[in-house]
Amino acid sequence: MMVSSEAIAKNILATSTNTFFTFVPIVQLLAICSVVTYSILALKEIKKYHTWLQNNYSNDSEYSLSWLYRLLFIFTLLWLLWIPYTLVDFLLFNFTLDIPDYYPIYILMSVITIWISVEAYLKPEVILLEQKSQPKITKVAPTEDIVNKANWLIAQMELNLYYLNPELTLTSLADSLGIHPNKLSKIINEGTGKSFSDFVNDYRINAVIKRLGNPEYNHITLLGISFECGFNSKTTFNRVFKEAKGVTPFEYKKSLLR
Repeated sequence: MMVSSEAIAKNILATSTNTFFTFVPIVQLLAICSVVTYSILALKEIKKYHTWLQNNYSNDSEYSLSWLYRLLFIFTLLWLLWIPYTLVDFLLFNFTLDIPDYYPIYILMSVITIWISVEAYLKPEVILLEQKSQPKITKVAPTEDIVNKANWLIAQMELNLYYLNPELTLTSLADSLGIHPNKLSKIINEGTGKSFSDFVNDYRINAVIKRLGNPEYNHITLLGISFECGFNSKTTFNRVFKEAKGVTPFEYKKSLLR
């Protein structure tokens, strides 16, 4: 309103008024802060989702949003770069930089936005799972009852080889054991100090290592062995193996041949 009044009074373009030069940088900064704030909140939600995923699914690559987290992080950094860009324009150039001067950041923003869109389009298999709220558990020393149940759970895992099922989830394992998923989660978290995915994948890694040391499996590829042991993704297998053993599966296999 103030911009249009000044423009009419002076018979000039609205973008040439003093009011425009005074308030537009402020509006730009507020817009940037708004986008950055929403982006940071989105990043936090994705991290929360991944934490929940680890506690409920043993093979989580199918549902992971790591690709979106990575691109959204870059997107947020680009918006943050816009702040010094605007400040330089306002403080050093008296807000006289033209649109072509902003082309570098416009191009970067366009590229990352298109990149996010293409990645999302090419990942139709990504399924967003409904997160069931779970009560927050304060970390305390496990009770004798929890320790006993954890030992029972370990015995059941070794006896029934549940971890060989690539579709194993917290709910399906709880059904097989005849207990409530929340109870099973408590036993795993407090009794073993691990998340559900770490608990299950430890068995899978040990099963892979046993097969790698057995000549009867020499004719099977690493990927084939990993699938036999419950993994359903090469990416997940490589990541989990390296986190557990500090080397890639291929490097570990080579070390056995020395």
